[in-house]
Amino acid sequence: QPFSQLIKVVTAFTLAHSATLALAANGLITPPGSWVEPAIALTIAYVGLLSLVWQQSRHGVWLAFGFGLVHGFGFAGALAETLAEQPSDHGNWLVSLVSFNLGIETFQILLVCVIVPLMLFAARFSWYGLAQRVASFLVLGAGLGWFFTRTMGVLL
Repeated sequence: QPFSQLIKVVTAFTLAHSATLALAANGLITPPGSWVEPAIALTIAYVGLLSLVWQQSRHGVWLAFGFGLVHGFGFAGALAETLAEQPSDHGNWLVSLVSFNLGIETFQILLVCVIVPLMLFAARFSWYGLAQRVASFLVLGAGLGWFFTRTMGVLL
Protein backbone atom coordinates (compact mmCIF):
# COMPACT_ATOMS: atom_id res chain seq x y z
CA GLN A 1 0.00 0.00 0.00
CA PRO A 2 1.20 3.54 -0.59
CA PHE A 3 3.17 5.26 2.17
CA SER A 4 0.51 7.97 2.44
CA GLN A 5 -2.10 5.31 3.26
CA LEU A 6 0.17 3.87 5.95
CA ILE A 7 0.51 7.33 7.50
CA LYS A 8 -3.28 7.74 7.50
CA VAL A 9 -3.79 4.35 9.16
CA VAL A 10 -1.15 4.98 11.83
CA THR A 11 -2.53 8.47 12.49
CA ALA A 12 -6.10 7.16 12.83
CA PHE A 13 -4.95 4.51 15.31
CA THR A 14 -2.96 7.12 17.24
CA LEU A 15 -5.79 9.66 17.45
CA ALA A 16 -8.27 7.02 18.55
CA HIS A 17 -6.16 5.38 21.21
CA SER A 18 -5.06 8.77 22.52
CA ALA A 19 -8.70 9.81 22.89
CA THR A 20 -9.82 6.70 24.76
CA LEU A 21 -6.63 6.69 26.84
CA ALA A 22 -7.38 10.26 27.94
CA LEU A 23 -11.06 9.51 28.60
CA ALA A 24 -10.28 6.42 30.64
CA ALA A 25 -7.36 8.00 32.50
CA ASN A 26 -9.68 10.85 33.46
CA GLY A 27 -12.29 8.36 34.70
CA LEU A 28 -14.91 9.42 32.15
CA ILE A 29 -15.19 6.02 30.45
CA THR A 30 -13.78 2.94 32.14
CA PRO A 31 -14.82 -0.34 30.56
CA PRO A 32 -13.82 -3.42 32.54
CA GLY A 33 -10.58 -5.18 31.66
CA SER A 34 -12.58 -8.40 31.25
CA TRP A 35 -14.11 -6.77 28.15
CA VAL A 36 -11.11 -4.78 26.92
CA GLU A 37 -8.49 -7.52 26.80
CA PRO A 38 -10.56 -9.99 24.73
CA ALA A 39 -11.58 -7.13 22.42
CA ILE A 40 -7.92 -6.21 21.85
CA ALA A 41 -7.18 -9.87 21.14
CA LEU A 42 -9.96 -9.97 18.54
CA THR A 43 -8.59 -6.87 16.80
CA ILE A 44 -5.21 -8.60 16.53
CA ALA A 45 -6.80 -11.77 15.17
CA TYR A 46 -8.84 -9.73 12.70
CA VAL A 47 -5.70 -8.03 11.36
CA GLY A 48 -4.16 -11.46 10.77
CA LEU A 49 -7.30 -12.64 8.99
CA LEU A 50 -7.51 -9.50 6.86
CA SER A 51 -3.92 -9.92 5.83
CA LEU A 52 -4.75 -13.41 4.59
CA VAL A 53 -7.91 -12.65 2.62
CA TRP A 54 -7.97 -8.95 1.83
CA GLN A 55 -5.04 -7.18 0.23
CA GLN A 56 -6.32 -3.60 -0.06
CA SER A 57 -8.96 -2.00 2.08
CA ARG A 58 -10.77 1.26 1.49
CA HIS A 59 -11.81 1.01 5.11
CA GLY A 60 -8.33 0.60 6.58
CA VAL A 61 -8.33 4.04 8.16
CA TRP A 62 -11.70 3.46 9.83
CA LEU A 63 -10.69 -0.01 11.01
CA ALA A 64 -7.49 1.42 12.48
CA PHE A 65 -9.52 4.14 14.20
CA GLY A 66 -11.94 1.60 15.67
CA PHE A 67 -9.13 -0.68 16.77
CA GLY A 68 -7.33 2.32 18.27
CA LEU A 69 -10.38 3.11 20.40
CA VAL A 70 -10.24 -0.38 21.86
CA HIS A 71 -6.46 -0.39 22.34
CA GLY A 72 -6.61 2.98 24.10
CA PHE A 73 -8.65 1.40 26.88
CA GLY A 74 -5.98 -1.28 27.19
CA PHE A 75 -3.27 1.37 27.40
CA ALA A 76 -5.33 3.13 30.08
CA GLY A 77 -5.33 -0.06 32.13
CA ALA A 78 -1.55 -0.26 31.84
CA LEU A 79 -1.24 3.41 32.80
CA ALA A 80 -3.49 2.88 35.83
CA GLU A 81 -1.30 -0.03 36.97
CA THR A 82 1.82 2.10 36.54
CA LEU A 83 0.35 4.99 38.49
CA ALA A 84 -0.88 2.68 41.25
CA GLU A 85 2.73 1.64 41.89
CA GLN A 86 3.86 5.26 42.37
CA PRO A 87 3.25 7.66 45.26
CA SER A 88 -0.07 9.45 44.87
CA ASP A 89 0.27 12.85 43.20
CA HIS A 90 -3.03 13.74 41.59
CA GLY A 91 -1.66 17.02 40.25
CA ASN A 92 0.65 15.24 37.82
CA TRP A 93 -1.86 12.93 36.15
CA LEU A 94 -1.71 14.99 32.94
CA VAL A 95 2.09 14.80 32.85
CA SER A 96 1.87 11.04 33.42
CA LEU A 97 -0.75 10.69 30.69
CA VAL A 98 1.24 12.69 28.14
CA SER A 99 4.49 10.92 29.04
CA PHE A 100 2.87 7.50 28.79
CA ASN A 101 1.27 8.34 25.45
CA LEU A 102 4.55 9.72 24.08
CA GLY A 103 6.19 6.44 25.03
CA ILE A 104 3.53 4.52 23.12
CA GLU A 105 3.94 6.80 20.10
CA THR A 106 7.72 6.49 20.15
CA PHE A 107 7.46 2.71 20.16
CA GLN A 108 4.87 2.79 17.38
CA ILE A 109 7.04 5.02 15.18
CA LEU A 110 10.11 2.85 15.79
CA LEU A 111 8.11 -0.26 14.96
CA VAL A 112 6.92 1.22 11.66
CA CYS A 113 10.45 2.43 10.85
CA VAL A 114 11.81 -1.10 11.34
CA ILE A 115 8.99 -3.23 9.90
CA VAL A 116 8.26 -1.26 6.71
CA PRO A 117 11.85 -1.29 5.37
CA LEU A 118 12.15 -4.99 6.23
CA MET A 119 8.93 -5.74 4.36
CA LEU A 120 10.01 -3.67 1.36
CA PHE A 121 13.33 -5.49 1.29
CA ALA A 122 11.76 -8.94 1.71
CA ALA A 123 9.16 -8.24 -1.01
CA ARG A 124 11.95 -8.55 -3.59
CA PHE A 125 12.33 -12.26 -2.90
CA SER A 126 10.24 -15.16 -4.17
CA TRP A 127 9.55 -16.46 -0.65
CA TYR A 128 7.92 -13.20 0.46
CA GLY A 129 4.34 -14.30 -0.27
CA LEU A 130 4.76 -17.46 1.77
CA ALA A 131 6.43 -15.58 4.63
CA GLN A 132 3.62 -13.02 4.63
CA ARG A 133 0.99 -15.78 4.83
CA VAL A 134 2.86 -17.56 7.64
CA ALA A 135 3.18 -14.28 9.57
CA SER A 136 -0.53 -13.60 9.03
CA PHE A 137 -1.44 -17.04 10.39
CA LEU A 138 0.82 -16.44 13.40
CA VAL A 139 -0.86 -13.09 14.11
CA LEU A 140 -4.31 -14.67 13.69
CA GLY A 141 -3.35 -17.56 15.97
CA ALA A 142 -1.82 -15.29 18.60
CA GLY A 143 -4.93 -13.09 18.64
CA LEU A 144 -7.27 -16.06 18.92
CA GLY A 145 -5.08 -17.69 21.57
CA TRP A 146 -5.06 -14.50 23.61
CA PHE A 147 -8.83 -14.19 23.17
CA PHE A 148 -9.45 -17.71 24.44
CA THR A 149 -7.08 -17.35 27.40
CA ARG A 150 -8.87 -14.15 28.41
CA THR A 151 -12.39 -15.50 27.98
CA MET A 152 -12.13 -19.20 28.80
CA GLY A 153 -9.29 -19.23 31.30
CA VAL A 154 -7.52 -21.78 29.11
CA LEU A 155 -3.72 -21.78 29.03
CA LEU A 156 -2.50 -22.43 25.52
